[in-house]
Amino acid sequence: MTGMKYKLKVYSIYELGQRSNQEDNMFPKYQQATDDDRLFIVCDGMGGHAAGEVASSLVCEAMSNSIMAACPDAEGAFSDSLLKDALEDAYDALDQNDNGDVKKMGTTMTFLKFHDQGATIAHIGDSRVYHIRPAADKENTRILFQTSDHSLVNDLVKIGELTPEEAKVSKQKNVITRAMQPSLERRPSADIHHVDDVQPGDCFFMCTDGILENMEDENICFIFSDKAGDDANKVNIIIRATEDNKDNHSAYFIRVEDVIGAPVSAPETEPVVENDSPADEPVTVIGHAVPSDPTEIMADDHVVKKSRRINTALIIAAVLVFGVLLFIMIYGKMKPEKKGSAEKAQVEIRDEVKHSWETVKDICSEKLEELAEDGPEDGPAEDDQAGEPGEK
Repeated sequence: MTGMKYKLKVYSIYELGQRSNQEDNMFPKYQQATDDDRLFIVCDGMGGHAAGEVASSLVCEAMSNSIMAACPDAEGAFSDSLLKDALEDAYDALDQNDNGDVKKMGTTMTFLKFHDQGATIAHIGDSRVYHIRPAADKENTRILFQTSDHSLVNDLVKIGELTPEEAKVSKQKNVITRAMQPSLERRPSADIHHVDDVQPGDCFFMCTDGILENMEDENICFIFSDKAGDDANKVNIIIRATEDNKDNHSAYFIRVEDVIGAPVSAPETEPVVENDSPADEPVTVIGHAVPSDPTEIMADDHVVKKSRRINTALIIAAVLVFGVLLFIMIYGKMKPEKKGSAEKAQVEIRDEVKHSWETVKDICSEKLEELAEDGPEDGPAEDDQAGEPGEK
């Protein structure tokens, strides 16, 4: 199987806004992307005095060089480990260019890679990636996926301390909780999302937060709907709608015109845990296998319960045997004088022990056979009964 192949149409936006310098960067460079490209990166630099421009440029360059070298076939295999390697290369490049300033340079990062299994999306910070399925109008156009900002206000919205409306006007809306910076003790990891449902007509939209100053999901759905005209017109609408925005704003608009083939099954690998992110950040688990059929879990649970019942029966049987032997031995010591012969008493004890052992063994065998033949129980045992959600 050859995997998925794509026919793409690529557009880019790269605007200064009301700023005096441009700190956004992208790969491929603005106006250098072609419809044959399969790797896209957009970064929003920060730090001032051109430091943000340096950081965003270093990350775009280091990540693209790493992945292009590792993937000579643009639509061939791609893995999360290659993405992780590219991130490490980018962090190394930032470290090598650290100027020692107290206010360190930094950048957000958004990433999109088309490959034989679909597409891989990753991000750090508050720049975004959208996967959109257009329709005739905004009501039926769907945002299938969008990245979740690593920002203070987004975290406050998640825990109910702010409403989405309050977050939009908060003085802290530009505070981000994850960024790529040099000389960090712990390097923040990227959130990774895999897409295997890529259909002709789908759109991917990557943008820095400057694009979104006055744009809501409803506006995005309209722009990407059929009512907004062809793709060139959609790009013009975005540029006109953001021309008064204060911040630098950059974006890639990628239309999937056609898809050939189906995803190739990835080779089985051990789960990889990204454990290098700070303790208050979500940990990314890659490749964790989840049973597709809930009955698999139920069957495993039944085996565990049955095993526990059999082990319990074995313990009971052992205790019974030990008790019988102990009783007979003690009783036997008291019998020789009454019987008149120690030798005769010992023979009787051995006979009684043998008889008792055979009886106990038969009883335990019957019980074990009954337990082994039992089917799944109607419900969980009392000590396994799950409580209501939220209960321990």
